[in-house]
Amino acid sequence: MPTKKNTPAKKKAAKKAAPGNAVNFTPPQGMALVALQPNTVAATVKITFSSGVGKLTAFLSRNGTLINMQSITRSADIFFSDVKSGDGLALVGASAGSANIVITVPTSPNTPQTVSGPIHKSYIIQ
Repeated sequence: MPTKKNTPAKKKAAKKAAPGNAVNFTPPQGMALVALQPNTVAATVKITFSSGVGKLTAFLSRNGTLINMQSITRSADIFFSDVKSGDGLALVGASAGSANIVITVPTSPNTPQTVSGPIHKSYIIQ
């Protein structure tokens, strides 16, 4: 005996699974969605100012294009979620005393490094 292929229950289930019913997600203000690139890792730049006072801006670039830029005005960690081998990381700022720089992924030159006064450092992610 032949069976019906399109029963009302099957039509209802197909309608529920339709992509047109997807919910649109809008991130909260100030929060951006990041599309991670293949073969990327997370990296943290840890800056410790010996006097507790300083200012630093970190620039992450890939193939000459600025990917991310973050600034701090006291000892803190700067988190980059999308770091790839070959990316450039530039640190620019100043410290009232000295600043200890630690990057959690392999770089050239290696870290930790201690810098006094003006900070002008460039690193290549390995």
